[in-house]
Amino acid sequence: MQRFFKKKPHSIARFFIKRTTKQICAGLWRNIILLSIYERLKIAFEASAFDTRPLDFSKKDDFFLLQTLDEIEGNSLLRSSLTDPLKQETLLPGSSKFYGQLAVLSPDERQILTAIDPDGSELLHLCLLDTLPSVKETEDMQGRIFTEIKPHRILWFSWSPDGKNILYAGSREKNCHVSRIANDVKATPEVVLDDIHGVLWSEWGHPKFAFVQGARPGGMRDGLLTVFNPTSAEVLSEISTLISFWFFQKWNPERPLVPLLQPSGDFGKLSLYNAESGELREIPQPDGEIAQCIWSQDGEKLFQRSMREGRSVVHEINIDENSLRMLDLPVGTNTPYYAREWNGKQTLFFAHSDAVAANELWVHNLETGLNEKLTQWRSAAIGTEDFPVVESKSITYKSLFDGTTIHGFLFLPSESPPPGGYPCLAYIHGGPMYHYSDEFNGIFQVFTQEGFAIFAPNFRGSTGYGPAFMKSLFQEAGRADLQDVSSGVDHVVENFDINPKRVGITGASYGGFMTLAALAFQPERWVAGYASVPVADWTYMADHGDAIYKEFIEYMWGDVEKNRPLMLERSPISKVDDVRAPLGISQGANDSRTPFPPVLEFANRLYARSHTLELHITPDSGHLTIRKDEIIRDYAGRVAFLKTHLTSKE
Repeated sequence: MQRFFKKKPHSIARFFIKRTTKQICAGLWRNIILLSIYERLKIAFEASAFDTRPLDFSKKDDFFLLQTLDEIEGNSLLRSSLTDPLKQETLLPGSSKFYGQLAVLSPDERQILTAIDPDGSELLHLCLLDTLPSVKETEDMQGRIFTEIKPHRILWFSWSPDGKNILYAGSREKNCHVSRIANDVKATPEVVLDDIHGVLWSEWGHPKFAFVQGARPGGMRDGLLTVFNPTSAEVLSEISTLISFWFFQKWNPERPLVPLLQPSGDFGKLSLYNAESGELREIPQPDGEIAQCIWSQDGEKLFQRSMREGRSVVHEINIDENSLRMLDLPVGTNTPYYAREWNGKQTLFFAHSDAVAANELWVHNLETGLNEKLTQWRSAAIGTEDFPVVESKSITYKSLFDGTTIHGFLFLPSESPPPGGYPCLAYIHGGPMYHYSDEFNGIFQVFTQEGFAIFAPNFRGSTGYGPAFMKSLFQEAGRADLQDVSSGVDHVVENFDINPKRVGITGASYGGFMTLAALAFQPERWVAGYASVPVADWTYMADHGDAIYKEFIEYMWGDVEKNRPLMLERSPISKVDDVRAPLGISQGANDSRTPFPPVLEFANRLYARSHTLELHITPDSGHLTIRKDEIIRDYAGRVAFLKTHLTSKE
């Protein structure tokens, strides 16, 4: 590390270590910009679903569980009123290191099963809370942690229907597993299923049956739904399914039925499996890629989300009448959360967002068809002169790699373009099993406020366009997907007022990999880049990941040993010496998904030749930074860096 921080004459690289709030950017040239955009970035991030989102709903009482971010501590778990969502009680403060993605009410709704992540490494501690503890009671978590469960990557968990046991799925170094433990923090867990593959989702949910949605061996390319007895560990059936990273099924609340996607057609075939009779029957299916689903409380209707070209709708499927009805929800991105009787009416709770409307919780009256926004979590400044917003443009174009049609979105500033056209930023999503949709992205809006055009492509490998498109990235990372992106840049330059000499690239996670790959493999095309938590070396990730991430590597590349030369060839570290454009990098030191050491080597190689570089490291953080102040500062640094290097180039 001494060489890493040694000052080098004539070097124009800057390195910052993030340690405390007061130390960040103190006295640096960037402060002037930070002061002018910090509040807008705060508004932008607080308008995202990552800052505030529902986690579970009471079946009968007036509350739901809500995750939100403290100003400086991290994720908090709140109990929020449905009648008055601003009426909230803290169950877990940010200081508890609440993981933020997982919290499930017990069947009697007196307890909450959740997890904490002490250092950002995602080696989680499973823990148990009362539904109505005081803040004082939650400050000491030691008595609430399951002491006999060794911290590891916990992928999902659920309660037994009687609340006496817990089923959880996890990933260890060499294998994934499903285990059972009694509802007692001092209990000893028992492995129910060992050495299972590609765990995406698991639920007990029925007295005699549980399921795990996973994959067959060989890299998460062919799905497998395993139904088993969670008490005896007897495997009852294994059913081939379509692999989907968005379809999260649940047991019917009244019958032993579980939805699944049979591997047929462009988007799979939506079906119901009866665990008692073994019957598998097809049910009516919406158009597009099938995503989340929830049941009505009586189990007669399935509310099914589907996605097409960045927008999502929800259909009501009556499983006895075999009928399909699209709900009249606002246009944009809609995610169903829960269906129950509320205020005397059958009601669907759902989240809604579009390009200019921030993510909020809404209710849909299933009897009258009326929609009503339930919450106002986001700043009222959005859409005003203090925080102007622009609509997105849905665009399609042909990839020069092989003619594949690629879909994406373009955001243009509201002001007239400067001479030569707008500076443009290709903003690459993570995953790659993810996609941009017609939803509010406050960070994009801040960049347009700063004069940037934002190009957000859904390159091959993205979800939302069917399994064939998603799987077409196999062994093509850093080549075909990069050509998809650069073809899109050519398209927007040709058809919109974009300055071809002021085009940069940025992204996080897989988007961070694409940023490094773009600068390393296409060094003459890009003027600047900024990568957050990137993959720098696929082989290092393969050698040091746990079981679920080793399977992700297989999904991307096939057999690791056989394809190691190809993986190294497509790793940005292999062409780091070709990088020419200024580069910014932010990275969590405890990242267990995209490891820090190859990123450090990448930066050191650039630093050794006095390359224009900024490297920001957060010591006590991982892949998912959970401190709001750190996240906002990271984005402020990204805006400042890219503005410096893109708006002054000709």
